[in-house]
Amino acid sequence: MEYEKLITKLAYDYNIFNKDSSIENILELFKDTNEISIKELNLLIFIIINEKSYSNFCKELKNITNIYSDEQLSSLFLSFIAIANSDSIDITMQYRNKLENEKELNMVSMTNSNIKLENNYFSCNDIIDTTVDLLDFNFKLFKYITNNKEIISSTINYMNIDLVRENNKFLILKTIYEYICFENAFLSEVSIYKYKIEYKDKFHILKYINLLKVNEKLISSLMNTHNLKIYYFDNIYIENLKINEMTGEIFFDIEKKSVKNMYIEGRMKLYINSLVIYHYYYDKNYNDMALNFFRVFIALDYILYNVSNYITDTKHNINFYLFKINKKLLSEYCTKITNLDSNICDDIIEYLTYDNKSSFWNKPLIKNGDFYHLLITPIKYGNIIFIVDEYMNNKTTCFKDKKGNLFEKFVVDEITLLLSEKKFFYKIDHGKYKISKKEMEEIDFILETKNTIIVAEIKCIRYPFNSQLIQRYETIINKAVDQIIRKTTFLIKNNKKFQNKKISFQNKKIIKCVITNYSLFSGTERSGVYIIDINMLRKYINVGKEGFIKYDLSTREKHEIAKNLYNTEDGIF
Repeated sequence: MEYEKLITKLAYDYNIFNKDSSIENILELFKDTNEISIKELNLLIFIIINEKSYSNFCKELKNITNIYSDEQLSSLFLSFIAIANSDSIDITMQYRNKLENEKELNMVSMTNSNIKLENNYFSCNDIIDTTVDLLDFNFKLFKYITNNKEIISSTINYMNIDLVRENNKFLILKTIYEYICFENAFLSEVSIYKYKIEYKDKFHILKYINLLKVNEKLISSLMNTHNLKIYYFDNIYIENLKINEMTGEIFFDIEKKSVKNMYIEGRMKLYINSLVIYHYYYDKNYNDMALNFFRVFIALDYILYNVSNYITDTKHNINFYLFKINKKLLSEYCTKITNLDSNICDDIIEYLTYDNKSSFWNKPLIKNGDFYHLLITPIKYGNIIFIVDEYMNNKTTCFKDKKGNLFEKFVVDEITLLLSEKKFFYKIDHGKYKISKKEMEEIDFILETKNTIIVAEIKCIRYPFNSQLIQRYETIINKAVDQIIRKTTFLIKNNKKFQNKKISFQNKKIIKCVITNYSLFSGTERSGVYIIDINMLRKYINVGKEGFIKYDLSTREKHEIAKNLYNTEDGIF
């Protein structure tokens, strides 16, 4: 069996972290492999070590939970929530202290920032992400073991804490396994205490570079919109916030003042600017839906902002970190601060409530009787682009069908505007190129400039949140590459046969590309086809240079380090 087929089988049919996996079946798979390479041998060792370890752990949990009372089980679920919030507070306080000593700030230093935990240094971003990933992992595992019991209590039993912590290592192992199955990684070194991962290509590096570019784009956009006016919020403030040490219940007063709430305004600016990533910002109906969602999400964010200011140290009872708020208080507060109808607020709150199916990244509220538990990491540090995308797809049935067409129109409109402002020569076309009823191709985008013709397939994807989605969208991109190669060949071969088409392919360089709405695959080349995203293309045309920005925290000055990509119309493509 070829290595790629083996990986596919291990990913979908014999995943060692699924309840139905069998080591006997997995060993049979490896027997079908003619020659076992070092990659396959390391993978087999990894599976043998960890399949048994994970299987035994699940059996042990099953035995423990079988003798637990319902009250003890419900306490166990609460401990997941409290530990996630406690870890997030601890990491945030360390990160805040670290930033106070920084002289300058840029996206590279922020993304690569490390903090010390248990005598080792870890990435701040990775640790913050892990608080939610572990919560997802624990909830799903324990829901399976307890046969999906819907039980949750009001306080935590300390006997559960070590049990929850023990599960951390299996999340790490599961993540390694998914990298291998879905992201072209392989194990170059394996032992009981150490696993070394390498990648077959440089895609994982580009993935992080492109994330930096997205964040840089958002911050740059924010820096350039100081005069953006926010009309959506009253000058509402949270005052006299208190947290019950033994239950984690949050209390506060809602007060209206004569001065602007600068935290609220700043967050709204950032969220509005995040819509530069999404093309539906220019469609009023979808834009209004997104803005309403942002308003409620910022209201939740503002509660946790005040919670963070309330906490001066991490020496608290574990129940303190349950961070729960009465649903009547939450509804009243959201309605007052957002100026939205209570039905709209309640609908968005209901959408954000965990449903045992989704991830806590896009469902950061947990309903518990008359209370909601708030999860810090997905509300304060979550990817708002992913969450609002999921919200739009779930709340509007026609959005899934329309967003592809909206994106194609957006690409045409944006490139037209930018090239017109530059006063460069250009022609843009799209639509059906037909020779006969049987011979035709649907072309998403053709751009003719002074010396070049760009033929593009346009693909609108949702935010790729995990390894499985990355693989799924890579399949979509690869299919688009095949399409654009076929379509370009068709255009060149039959150029003289098209009537009433304004693009001429004579004596010009032809560039084939796939344009997406998100930057995950940007910068890669496949079979002579370039993968780019709309923001990369916009920035290239508009600015003509690439680089990054540093901010001096003492002087508040912005310094740009950049390289020119073109200087004149002749060099643009």
